[in-house]
Amino acid sequence: MSDEREDAEKDRESDGLATTGARAREKAPRSSPEEVEARISKIADVAVRGEWSKAMGRQLVQAWGISERTLSGYVTEAFRRIGMGEAATDLAERRANNLLKLDAVYELALASGDFKAAVASIKESNALAGLSKTKVELTGKDGAPLGLPADHPLLSLGRPPTVEELEAYAKGDNNLN
Repeated sequence: MSDEREDAEKDRESDGLATTGARAREKAPRSSPEEVEARISKIADVAVRGEWSKAMGRQLVQAWGISERTLSGYVTEAFRRIGMGEAATDLAERRANNLLKLDAVYELALASGDFKAAVASIKESNALAGLSKTKVELTGKDGAPLGLPADHPLLSLGRPPTVEELEAYAKGDNNLN
């Protein structure tokens, strides 16, 4: 390398720039261990409250002056800490990643005017977060209990059987009042 090129390289390094091949990139200052710990704790606190979102992640990238890759490492560590073992951590990370993806779908749907897709992404997000109720049918056809034939003695009562009647029938007593 010529002296002129070496001098230019030293000037770039002293200005906080590094070279990679022909391209020069700005070197970001490294965060102190205390800053990293505080950031991971903040993410964990937000995640425990169920308030973590992709939008919040973008805000933190800007506020902290870090890359998305660095944030991803912080998020992974935060979810590892609040999880209860590897399986819970993996599940929490997948849930968080899927919620982030659904947030992105929602934003894209709104931006393109596709309100049907936006509502669908909200419903999916709620289901993934455990906020929606699942409907379960507890009766069979025409309101009959599941698994009982229409001519079953318990159905001939014209009313739901009492606990005592069910227990008696389970023991073999077929005399229903």
